[in-house]
Amino acid sequence: MLCCAHPGFGAPFGPAVKITDTTRKYQLSRTSDRILAVDSKGLVHFTYWSGGISTTPGSPSYVYYRNWSVGQGWSSEESIDNSTFGSLHVGGRHPSLAVTSTDGVFVVWHDHRHCIPQGNWINNVEIYADMRPYGGSFSPNDIRLTQTSKANPGDNGYVPKVISDPDGDLTVVWYDYHFNSDISDLFRLTFDPSASIPAITDLSLHRITDLASRGNTPPFTVPDIAADSTGHHHLVWAGGLGSGVNLYYSEISAASGLAAVTLLKQGGTDFFDPPHIDTAPDDTCWVVYSDKSNGVDEDLVLLKKTDQDTAFATALDLADDGLRQYHPDLAIDSGGLVPWSGSMSLRGIRSCMPDTIHRQARSRKSTLSQTRRPTGCVLPSRPMHSGICMLSGKRIYRHLRATSGLPRQGPAILLRSDPGWTIDLTPNGFPGTGFLAKLKHNRPMRDILKPCRRHNFDI
Repeated sequence: MLCCAHPGFGAPFGPAVKITDTTRKYQLSRTSDRILAVDSKGLVHFTYWSGGISTTPGSPSYVYYRNWSVGQGWSSEESIDNSTFGSLHVGGRHPSLAVTSTDGVFVVWHDHRHCIPQGNWINNVEIYADMRPYGGSFSPNDIRLTQTSKANPGDNGYVPKVISDPDGDLTVVWYDYHFNSDISDLFRLTFDPSASIPAITDLSLHRITDLASRGNTPPFTVPDIAADSTGHHHLVWAGGLGSGVNLYYSEISAASGLAAVTLLKQGGTDFFDPPHIDTAPDDTCWVVYSDKSNGVDEDLVLLKKTDQDTAFATALDLADDGLRQYHPDLAIDSGGLVPWSGSMSLRGIRSCMPDTIHRQARSRKSTLSQTRRPTGCVLPSRPMHSGICMLSGKRIYRHLRATSGLPRQGPAILLRSDPGWTIDLTPNGFPGTGFLAKLKHNRPMRDILKPCRRHNFDI
């Protein structure tokens, strides 16, 4: 995996830095926009995981944490999920992190430690967390956020996302099959990270969608969440487990209760390429997704809604060029700029298209700056994720997962802070292989995984 930093508007990105080796199959989370954050001291916090298709004691997964600071560079890799079945490590998957108001780090993930062999290690997946206070260390005792055991064989919660609310609370959202082993709903938990956090035993108190209200279909999955200055939560998610599924949105107050669900785009999104959402300082809400609805090319689309609007404005097509674009992400700086990025496919080659949209405060107009594409060739065959975050409104950090495309070689994680994404590395001793910012998920993998799942899955 790689990471890089963009020190200021108009400045070039720094060189990509490789931050993992290839000893494990390192992964970024399914919705990879909330795994990198910067605290008020300028310390960069990063979480990721390793593992394969399944998580068992024989093929465990691990949740990791690292940080970076000026002068110190990257810290050593820490495995933070104390997930065991007997004496064996089982593991967590798909972590997310948030920085608290006191510069602590709170990491959430879903965990297989309560599953059993008779349930194929996927019959009671729970949401877990751990917290690292500022200047301290993660606890050897993980925080269990859900404690449920339904009669159905797939009582599983998946892919939690955590954000820091304006009042200092933290909010976690995830999708869960607690009430139906085939159709998932969305759930939300808000809490004070400085207080004791008891595990949820009654999920009905935290349910924000109800499958009965939509005729028991489709499953709601992979939510992303953002908070505005009033404490309201804005969510987007997918309506299914494949490609070309519906894109949904909801705005919810801090009080508990079911959300009013809005269909943003029929067949517009993808479980393996989820939508992302963020809010600006003036409470303008932005959504970015790769539109799967026409079945031909897949354009990156941006939606915007100010706090005065009752609906999202006309969609802005970020790259209407006949090519296929995937895995968008966005962030919003203090000056009203919306940096975004995605990847495109041209004759089998994937490359990144970073750009910035200038937003006039409370205006319904958006100006799209010129797209910058890399000049080098990148790998066409392996999937990857990436994300973006802001520091003090201006500095941009990017991260990505890249693989060499060679057999028996694990992916590497890198951190980079330049939207230019022309990366020329030498992974695994093979010169000139190169990496790129984001690749589309390998579609055949979905066909392989579907027969393997038991009732529900996260992949």
